[in-house]
Amino acid sequence: MFEISSGRQLKPIKVVIYGPAGVGKSTLAANFPNPLFIDTEDSTVHMDVKRLKRPSTFTELIQMIRWVAQTKPCSTLISDTADWAEALSEKQVIDENNIKSIEDIGYGAGYVKAREKYGSMLDELTSVIDAGINTVLVAHSKVVKFEDPAVLGAYDRYELKLEKKTAPIVK
Repeated sequence: MFEISSGRQLKPIKVVIYGPAGVGKSTLAANFPNPLFIDTEDSTVHMDVKRLKRPSTFTELIQMIRWVAQTKPCSTLISDTADWAEALSEKQVIDENNIKSIEDIGYGAGYVKAREKYGSMLDELTSVIDAGINTVLVAHSKVVKFEDPAVLGAYDRYELKLEKKTAPIVK
């Protein structure tokens, strides 16, 4: 009736690499098997890697991810960086609503729309995994003061440099 399996199952992996600028995130990602970069910020121009041209719109970024899932030109797709992709999603919301700022929509609704678009990008990356390709999301970090009630005093910690409600869906 039900089938039991055991042992390791080899499947493509999803990885998020984040840290401060210049620490070597892209260099680390380039060491994954047969990598292909979608370089949203031109961070790989001095690296000897395969890359797609820099996407100029969020729609173009989505098209690139879909193309990789369909054509399988690599073993690992690297989106470099998550925060620049987020900026593309925000710009698309601005353009679609013919406004000057994401905050012009009011009550945080612009950020909600951008997060929904960003979520659709993560869904597309899942289709890359389903196609048998590893995915790596490279992101910048920011230092945030954190107050843990279990510990006396506050301390600094690194977090994804993404909007407050976008970071959890990336993690």
